[in-house]
Amino acid sequence: MKIAILSTGKLPRFLGADHPDEASLFAEDDRLIAALAERGVAAERLAWRQTAVDWAAFDLVAIRSTWDYIDDLPGFLEVLACIEAAGCRLVNPLRSVRWNCSKRYLKALSDAGLPVVPSRFLAAAEDPADHLDFLIQAGPNGVVRKPAIGVGGYGVERLADAAALREAGPRDDESLLQPFVEAVTREGEWSFVFGAGRFLYAAQKRPASGDFRVQVMYGAETRAATPEAHDLASAVACYRGLPVPAGLARIDMTRGGDGRLMLMEAELIEPQLYLFDVAEAADLLAEAILELAGRVP
Repeated sequence: MKIAILSTGKLPRFLGADHPDEASLFAEDDRLIAALAERGVAAERLAWRQTAVDWAAFDLVAIRSTWDYIDDLPGFLEVLACIEAAGCRLVNPLRSVRWNCSKRYLKALSDAGLPVVPSRFLAAAEDPADHLDFLIQAGPNGVVRKPAIGVGGYGVERLADAAALREAGPRDDESLLQPFVEAVTREGEWSFVFGAGRFLYAAQKRPASGDFRVQVMYGAETRAATPEAHDLASAVACYRGLPVPAGLARIDMTRGGDGRLMLMEAELIEPQLYLFDVAEAADLLAEAILELAGRVP
């Protein structure tokens, strides 16, 4: 059995060419490859932009650290199509990636009755000042604006009041507004990792003091966490409610004012899976990947 860990040879443009922690960004891949090797399975990291790859030589390609896909989404989707055309199993499949690459999927999940953080989508060049009604509905904490296609918290900004909404101005790309969830600054976000159709483990991400972003590059802290049964049930409901195949997924949630978890994001493309923060994560993920590849653990 041979497995490819799909990665990248370059970082997203917003990180720059001299990102100080570049090596650590791919360390999760190395840990996963080592966990697979311990199970007698050869795996290698391949950049998705690399040409002349014989994808048919692999039993499975797992999309892992392809963060720069946001710089060339059409090219990325074309590569995934080539992988599937070669007859290799792609996790997650192309149709799941197409569905997940824009956060517009949140509307579909909300329409399906799942507990999703309320979201208002803005077309490219649309002025957020035209959405004062959404700011009023959001309450006293204001709103957060995010790119509809984005990774790593890039381009996320908090707009606390009407003046900030007017000053923010339009963007060149599609974006969305969400109420600022105050619980993020206290409890942080919960990440529930699923593989091969089942819950594997959870992590809790807390932002640095004075910040609200939960990515480590902004000083956030991630730790292993054991969810309460009702919180896990909420995450499982969101995972099972996805309308596309999700062999590997990270369900990100935060607590609403009613005390229940709400879906912030369902990451199916290149989720960071906290293999250094959760002791058993690499082993659990490797077992799930082997199950997806058709080898019963």
